[in-house]
Amino acid sequence: MVQSLSASVAFADDAPDCRLTRYASLDIGTENPNRVIVPITLNDQQLPFAVDTGSPTSMLRDSTADKLGLDRQMLNFGYEVVMLSGARIHEQAIAPSFEIGGMRGKNFRFAILPNHFLERPAVGLLGADIVRNYDIEFDFANNKMNLFARRHCPGQVVYWTRSPFAVVPFHFDDGHHMIIPVKLDGVSLVGIVDTGAPPAIGMNLDRARHVFGWHEDQPQLQHVGGERSKDYVFPFGVLSLGGASVHQPTAVIRDETEHYMEGPDLLVGLAALKAFRVYISYEDQAIYLTARDAH
Repeated sequence: MVQSLSASVAFADDAPDCRLTRYASLDIGTENPNRVIVPITLNDQQLPFAVDTGSPTSMLRDSTADKLGLDRQMLNFGYEVVMLSGARIHEQAIAPSFEIGGMRGKNFRFAILPNHFLERPAVGLLGADIVRNYDIEFDFANNKMNLFARRHCPGQVVYWTRSPFAVVPFHFDDGHHMIIPVKLDGVSLVGIVDTGAPPAIGMNLDRARHVFGWHEDQPQLQHVGGERSKDYVFPFGVLSLGGASVHQPTAVIRDETEHYMEGPDLLVGLAALKAFRVYISYEDQAIYLTARDAH
């Protein structure tokens, strides 16, 4: 999979009054290439968490909450927590101390995630309730996730290069998901940005058939996994994100009615984002993309 960038884009301004304030720089673990794993400290214990922009709420594995001896109670976030698969979460745990990159908090609430929903080494999800308090940079070439203050000059965030960059606007839906415009093989669609989803593209089979006019016997749609698997793959050509493109993106298409397909057409997952260096500005409500190795 390769990436390309349109030349018809703006350039970064390095004016002194527009400099960014970086709060933290976290190492991205390499144990699981399908997840962005960063160190989080709960009750003075450093633990690996997966960064998941597709989850509105930060979560903790059931067994980890038990191991830490955290108090539990019925979920009380003021909204229902529903996984993209449609599964509903009912419990929460209170962590007396919480730390990320030297920044500390107290009595933070984590929804309790059933153990089978999250593969090791991650023991929890770092969701939008935490990450949207900052701007986030994913420097995948150097395995770094950087957290910046949200306050800055509008659009002045691409500090690492004067090479072209692309800008993808987003807004939030009722589930606190980042919604972006995309094009897939020239078809305009609506996507959710989800760093917790490994493939570049995730779609529901019925939605894909409707959007692309596929017949039941679409020959390029290939079933993968065992007999009980509901997953298929399809050889799409180009996923376009603003002025940036991912060629031959990995696509997983599931033959199942999933919660997120009630709205947007697809997930834009980690494999697509890892083709670039990424800056998510929650203040600007925009995602900035450069070449992965831009400098």
